Amino acid sequence: MKERKPTDGMLSTCFVQSVASLSTSDLDRKLKRLGLASHPCGVGKRMPLERYVHRSAEDSLPQDLLAAARKHLPIDFQYVVVKHHEQRNSLSFTASSDWDELPEPSVGESYCIYSDGTVKYRPLPKRPQIYHHRWLFVRHGYQGFDVLAAKQRSLIFLQLRKQGILVVNSSRIGYLDVWQSEVMPILDLYL
Repeated sequence: MKERKPTDGMLSTCFVQSVASLSTSDLDRKLKRLGLASHPCGVGKRMPLERYVHRSAEDSLPQDLLAAARKHLPIDFQYVVVKHHEQRNSLSFTASSDWDELPEPSVGESYCIYSDGTVKYRPLPKRPQIYHHRWLFVRHGYQGFDVLAAKQRSLIFLQLRKQGILVVNSSRIGYLDVWQSEVMPILDLYL
């Protein structure tokens, strides 16, 4: 039987401290090696068929589709995130009341606008959802939250997962209850 060292199952203190001293480019390189990088156009969280961007970066989306879709939104709807579903060629506009305040902001109500003009409203989810790795949604110079600190948080999270210290199903981490009960008790030890 293999003898466990005191550091087994833990990130080293040196690693956690070194994350804070990384330059932006080194941090970006490490995140990319762990599979987390912006969309090839330079901004946006990539999913297999979708790209999520903050409202401040919506100009990176297809402008004809964006202009047509915006015409279908209620005038007073305050969206923060735009999701482009590339296969369906639709845009979803989602509110997030705490985007700049919380590291994992909430997913609010949304409108999905299809290219044919069909509109689908989605109320606030009954089971609260969150966005994580929010720095991917914005450009480097975004001023609403500390982008560097958000990247550092992501790097620690990814390293915890890579080393098997934090084990959680990827399809569940977007739910607030899972994040709070399974992720934060471990992540908080390293922040």
